[in-house]
Amino acid sequence: MESPSNMDLFNAFTLALFKELYDSFPSPIDVDATEIAWKLLPELSQEDGLRLFRAADHAVNWLVAEGFIRVGSTSMDAASEFSDVSLSSRGLAVLGSVPDAIEKKESVATQIEDLLAEAGKDVAKEEVRTGIRTLMLYIIKAGAAWAAS
Repeated sequence: MESPSNMDLFNAFTLALFKELYDSFPSPIDVDATEIAWKLLPELSQEDGLRLFRAADHAVNWLVAEGFIRVGSTSMDAASEFSDVSLSSRGLAVLGSVPDAIEKKESVATQIEDLLAEAGKDVAKEEVRTGIRTLMLYIIKAGAAWAAS
């Protein structure tokens, strides 16, 4: 299996986290970034697994800083454990929106669920990476447009 890039790891983890937060909305949940990452790609090499765990922790912090999610607190014992995590109004708006350029008129959240199911365990497949990148670009652009409005 080809070693996924840091961006591929970030994108895959972020979509999996968005799905969990969307499914639990409006209730906040406790998130163990390492657990989500491991469920997403359990067959990674040890080196790629460590890269994924670091990317997952940094992804949560980036999503908070960019206003997509809220975190109540971070565990003092484990940096990858976050309490009371929920979507912000920005994150919810973006995930509930329907991109104009996409033929299937499904919300972003539904597209994430479909893409993760299709991906199975192989985020390295080019068509999966392309789909994930497309959705992540839409989410980031829509989030920026939402913030500007």
